[in-house]
Amino acid sequence: MGNVKISKYHILFALLIVPFFKPVGIAYYPLINKIFQMWKLVSLCCSVIVISYVSKLNISRSKSYVGLLGLIIFEIIYVINTVVASNPVGDILNNSVTNVVLLWLVYVLSCSQYKLHFLKAVNIVFSIDIWLHIFSVVLAAIGHPVFEVIEGGNTYLFGRDNYSAFTLLPMLGVVLYTDVILYGVCYRQRLNAYILCFALTFCFFYTNSATAMLAFFVETCLVIFTSIRKELMKFLTTKRIIILIGLFLIGIVVFHVQEHFAYFLSVAFNKGEKGITLNSRTIIWDMALDLIMQRPVFGWGALSQKQISNYVLYGVGHAHNIIFEILLRSGFVGLISYVWFLTWPYRDKFAILRSRANILLATLASYLFLTIMDFYPLLQAQYCMMGLIYCWKNFEQDI
Repeated sequence: MGNVKISKYHILFALLIVPFFKPVGIAYYPLINKIFQMWKLVSLCCSVIVISYVSKLNISRSKSYVGLLGLIIFEIIYVINTVVASNPVGDILNNSVTNVVLLWLVYVLSCSQYKLHFLKAVNIVFSIDIWLHIFSVVLAAIGHPVFEVIEGGNTYLFGRDNYSAFTLLPMLGVVLYTDVILYGVCYRQRLNAYILCFALTFCFFYTNSATAMLAFFVETCLVIFTSIRKELMKFLTTKRIIILIGLFLIGIVVFHVQEHFAYFLSVAFNKGEKGITLNSRTIIWDMALDLIMQRPVFGWGALSQKQISNYVLYGVGHAHNIIFEILLRSGFVGLISYVWFLTWPYRDKFAILRSRANILLATLASYLFLTIMDFYPLLQAQYCMMGLIYCWKNFEQDI
């Protein structure tokens, strides 16, 4: 077990990674937002320096690079498509580079003497971020929102509704994993896990974010029932979950199976007529499929504002599903590459299931459940989690 006392390395690594996970809500405060943007630029430069210093510029022969190549191929296609279409590429390129640097940083530090210091820093940063988000929900609930309020709801620290779940769920998985590494399986670790899981599940129940609430409920069950989790993860591999999502899309888009559950969708979820369309997603998916069939190999990249305004995707800019979103951005080449990236760690499935990192696989499964109804491929928290999944052997060695 590593030394968990706060040290200068914990503080330095925390300062290094904080801006990589910039909260959405602070955009409401331009000065703070600008500080975070500048801080991120400095952190990217410092991360490259840290990587160079720690690795001594030695090129590793790790097989992890084979899996990471899948993400890089997807990002390259996404960026090139967007540039060719003359659409704004700044944010896409920024996030793509950040994801690669973040994964590289995680890998290099996992092989170094600083690995426990890094895990402690990530644990501190993500724990604080999660509690601040919960606090922002509580403040809004009692009538004191601190971030932007728009028609239809409040904005919380990491965004509105289901969007925030795409950052918070990976953060939760990372906190649960690093807790086990740093403190072992003990009363403190279990209590912290249960409190965080129940608090986040309730937050999404309160904000009426059905998919996010169910995803966190699944995560909570997997955290509580450890033996069931390990057995379930033997079957629910990433590849199988992706296949199940594909079958779900075929059932909805081709066979319209949702029509057989009209009462449940419309009444039980209190969505009225939008219930049967899964809150308009079936319409979006039909239109996304039309776009994908026009450019099936390499996709479209980011849609232009003109395309969005012309309702080529029902007035939205993304496909609201992981498979359709990847196909829309990068075609079948990008989809195959991205699935390769997600499934690569499963080549050592039985080893990782016996390790402490099985909680990360459970979180990934819960996260993929979340991606059935939405997906944002360039958010950083998910890649921090994937970095830990890729490097679990390094982090758990000699502990």
